[in-house]
This record gives sequence, structure tokens and C-alpha cells, in this order.
Amino acid sequence: MLSYVDNRHADTQYESELKALIMGLHSMWKHVAEQFTIMQSISDAKQSASLDAKQQSKAIDKQINQLQRDIDHLVHDVISKRTPQLTELRFVLSASKIAGQLERMGDHCKNTIKRMLRVQPHISPRMWDTMMGIVTHIAPIIRGLEKVMMDYTPEESEALCVGDDALDSSYKLLVVDVSEALKAGVLPNDRVVDVLFIAKNLERLADHAAAIAQEYQYIHSGSRE
Repeated sequence: MLSYVDNRHADTQYESELKALIMGLHSMWKHVAEQFTIMQSISDAKQSASLDAKQQSKAIDKQINQLQRDIDHLVHDVISKRTPQLTELRFVLSASKIAGQLERMGDHCKNTIKRMLRVQPHISPRMWDTMMGIVTHIAPIIRGLEKVMMDYTPEESEALCVGDDALDSSYKLLVVDVSEALKAGVLPNDRVVDVLFIAKNLERLADHAAAIAQEYQYIHSGSRE
């Protein structure tokens, strides 16, 4: 749990509000992780996923959106009624930004799942494996984000902020594969768009995770450097 809630406040209601913000953000992360697990299950199966996966993804996305609204309202209440100081103030001010990043991560996951269902029957095994290689590279980033959020250390945060050369290489390789498939006429134009969006969505997941890590660095250190 974040250190600034470890010491009990005289105002127990205020303490409860801070904890509610922390747990609300963690719940958003859990739902994003659930979306990512659905994505992985599609890749692992290497077969057309059922309609249930798409419906489940949409349901989770609605929960993420509701949590973001709840967090925004709670941030407004805390700022209007309380007087946060130092680390607590930085956390409250950053909470809405973090929620926004998590909400966009959920959107990227949902969109990727939808597009994966469409492209799976149409792309080559090599292109599919390259795309899933990107998913594999991002998995530890998603897992590492929870530790940054709930048990912050500068080392964990820095690890998420540093670019992943393997991820960049896989992304570039996929773009090359798509270009070659398009020239050879073996990939329909509309599926080309899907594959490129999938690659971009996955890249953005890593970017949002890094942005969240930077927010937690700011919360704990007061610096974004």
C-alpha cells in the first residue's frame, strides 16, 4: 500500500477517501489486466475466438469507464473538502491523470481484441507470430505496473519508463511483414488496417504504462525528471 496512507489520519473519513482512490485505481488496473488476458487467450489458441470474448471485453470496458468517473468525482470531493499536503496532494492531483491513462489502456485492449478476431483467419502464421511476440513483450509491462502502483520503488518505475528495444524491433518487423503482404496481394486492404491498428494499440499500451509510472515517480519524489 502506498506509504502516505500507512500513518493513520485524525480524520478517518479523509483516510478512507485516500484509500478509496488507491483501490479505485488498482481496480482499474485489474480490469485492464483482465482485458489483456483475453487478448492473450486469443493469441494462445491461434483460432477464431468466440463471441464471448468480445462481449466480455465490452463488459469490462464499461466497468473501467465507470471506475474512471467514480475516481474523478472522488478527486473533486477531496480537493473541495480537504487540504491535502505534499505527497498526498500530488497523489490526489495525479489520480485523474492515472485513471485517464488506464481508461485509454482499456480502450486499446478492447479495440485490439476486436481487430484480432477479424484478422486471425486472414494473416500468415509468421505475421501472427510476430504480432503475438509484441503481446508477449508487453505482458511483463502490464504486470509490472501493478507493483509500481501498489508497492512503489524507483527501480520498478524506471524499468517501465525505459524503452524496450525488443518491442520496437517486433513492431518494425510487423510493419515490414504487412508491407510485403500488401505488395504480394495476399492480405486484404481492410485487414491491413486492422493489423496496423493492432500494432499501434499494443505500442500505445506500453506508452501509457510508462506515463503512469512517471506519474507515480512524481507522486513519490515531486519530480518528473
